[in-house]
Amino acid sequence: MIEYGFVPEPVRGGIVKFLAVVLRLWSCAFSLFLGLFLTGLATLIVTADIHNLDMAMLPWWKGTTLTIMLFILGLSGILAGVLAALKRIKPLLVVYTLVAFAVIVDGYFLNATYRFDGKSGAMSAAWLALAALLAFAGSFAQFGNSREA
Repeated sequence: MIEYGFVPEPVRGGIVKFLAVVLRLWSCAFSLFLGLFLTGLATLIVTADIHNLDMAMLPWWKGTTLTIMLFILGLSGILAGVLAALKRIKPLLVVYTLVAFAVIVDGYFLNATYRFDGKSGAMSAAWLALAALLAFAGSFAQFGNSREA
């Protein structure tokens, strides 16, 4: 007998659950890859023996302090991504993606000293900010109801 309005259990919420999984995976991947990039950049700076580094999108730090902060943020991203993928210390991913989003938005869009090279630079920064925002939203997906025993 077919009852109208009945939705089988496996189909109910399927799209929402799928999107939550995709966002959660994106959040972990974003954190991990951003962490690897920042750690690699800091390592490159140290091995090249650059002491006067200045990044206009990060006006708070300069020189050695910038290198140390890039290294700390990079290792934090790697740690947050791996621990979230292993379902350990889940709030760390939320905090890291929030900090990453805030630094990206402030550094590129709210900072008075940073100027874009043109439309392509602004679009790249906008895509990066959108990626960080989606990672932040996806970091909350790990707190959803799980039916694991």
